[in-house]
Amino acid sequence: MGYIFLVLYLCFLVSLSEFLYRGKYTLNWIKNHGNSFIFTFITLLLLFIMIDVLILNAVISLILISSFYLIISIINKNKISYRGDPLFPWDFEISKESRDMLKTFGDKNMIMDITLVVINISLIFVFRNVFYNLIILKNMRVVFFLISILLLCKFYVFPNKKIQNKVFKLEENIFELQDKSFYNLGVLIFLLKNIKSKKIEIPSNYSKKTVNKIVHNNFAKEETVNKKTNVVSKNRKKKNPNVIIIMNESFWDPSLIKNLKFSKDPIPTLRNLKKEYTNGYIASPEFGGGTSNIEFEILTGCNMSFLPTGTMAFNSYLKRNTESLASIFSKKGYETIAVHSYKKWFWNREEAYTKMGFDKFVSVDDFVKPVKKGLYVSDSEFVRKVIEEKENSLKPVFIYGISMQNHGPYNYKRYENLEIDITNAKDKKRLEEFKIYTQGVYDADKSLNELIDYFSSKEEETIIAFLGDHLPMIGKNFEFYKENGFLSSKVLANFTNEERKKIQSVPFVIWSNFESKKEKIDLISPSFLGAYILNCANIEKTTYFDYIYNLSRKMPVVTKRFFCENHAKYVNELNDYSIIQYDKLFGENYIQEAMLY
Repeated sequence: MGYIFLVLYLCFLVSLSEFLYRGKYTLNWIKNHGNSFIFTFITLLLLFIMIDVLILNAVISLILISSFYLIISIINKNKISYRGDPLFPWDFEISKESRDMLKTFGDKNMIMDITLVVINISLIFVFRNVFYNLIILKNMRVVFFLISILLLCKFYVFPNKKIQNKVFKLEENIFELQDKSFYNLGVLIFLLKNIKSKKIEIPSNYSKKTVNKIVHNNFAKEETVNKKTNVVSKNRKKKNPNVIIIMNESFWDPSLIKNLKFSKDPIPTLRNLKKEYTNGYIASPEFGGGTSNIEFEILTGCNMSFLPTGTMAFNSYLKRNTESLASIFSKKGYETIAVHSYKKWFWNREEAYTKMGFDKFVSVDDFVKPVKKGLYVSDSEFVRKVIEEKENSLKPVFIYGISMQNHGPYNYKRYENLEIDITNAKDKKRLEEFKIYTQGVYDADKSLNELIDYFSSKEEETIIAFLGDHLPMIGKNFEFYKENGFLSSKVLANFTNEERKKIQSVPFVIWSNFESKKEKIDLISPSFLGAYILNCANIEKTTYFDYIYNLSRKMPVVTKRFFCENHAKYVNELNDYSIIQYDKLFGENYIQEAMLY
């Protein structure tokens, strides 16, 4: 009787945990992905047997296993709600950042989540007499323990990937969409399957000869194109212009949600600049957070597509001194400064900026009595700090600035006055959040105007690149976007390619106070934007940045967040890019010795 009850309970537990995220689609998942349901059940059973053999208490074993499973399911549900990504094993490495954000966000549902865990424990105690009968014979304990260990290792530590992908209907390629994989597998199997995914394997054909060949081939093919597409006037005397990149928190164009009506344009400055200056959209590798990964791409020219989804590059992969825009500008006589109006330790920025060659890092701790607007330092105050850093320097500057004002949550009490009214929304509560967000965008746009007004009056040549990092999550689970016609698919795993592209595309503009050629760029990866800016500034590029600049002219987007024609058309080039990136981040850095010419 006890064993039958155990089977029923574990089946109930799997269904409950999946229901937390899937809701009414849970039965569809069980029906269409029964193999995943069964494997989750088997995994829980093996974990139960393993722990029960060790502590000889079936009730405590069930409490430990079920509580662990429910807690990761709850964390997964909340992460998807706010970020659009499922829970990964490496998320536990950034627990400090997660706790810091949790203090800001808060969530009334947390009480319900804790209550659910407590109810589950209480349920086990109510039926404890049934579970106490689950006794494994003494002479079989070691056997059961070893079998459990061996099977778990075979499933998750030393798996046969081909069999695994066939059983779970997964794709075997670097651009596999992790949210689709998660939707197929379920919380537990997805988490355990990714335990080994963080390790970056050495490419099979990696060598100095391979790196040299890739670099030479790329330049030979692109030399003509490169000459035709140089956006800087060759008649201009080289003066080492100031270069300022402003990455504005969650900056996007709210009016792209066509069903909504706005009392005035939320981004008038950006819209006017787009008429005269180079502009377009970047294909952000993140949604709702993960700002440092966009920094990583722009500054290093490396692409998150070749790293595991959900990892934070600054925390996990930037472990040695790495060539970046900062180190390049520094060698050209610039003072290189990072400015961020938040905590220095967040996303391991202090260490990462040092490894990338910045001379100075200005965090919120270095602001003197900063003016806040809402929860964070205002964008206007942030821009004043950027200007101050420029004025205090005796050299031309390269400044990489990251704002904070418009970071979530978008609580309706955040601002006293809202300058833009928005109507025609389906959900009034989420509309209030969206109004708060839009006010932040409007303030960001005004701060851009302040920055450009200041440098317009200066004789020093200056380039300002202004961009967003990612779209915001308004409400939970993309509901605001769905309700108001921006998205139509109900479940993330079923988003069309066009929908995926929409939620990953944020605007940018490149302004300068000297003659430059305007170019309209439909979409470009952040990893290519840094090389593009070097070209605009007429700064001699290193071999690596020359390589990715040439590459970007024929395949401007490399992302695993949505499908691009590039992925099918330039398979060899994508593989080459991954090898060059491996060489730069983890390998022997042969690229430093390779010559394009």
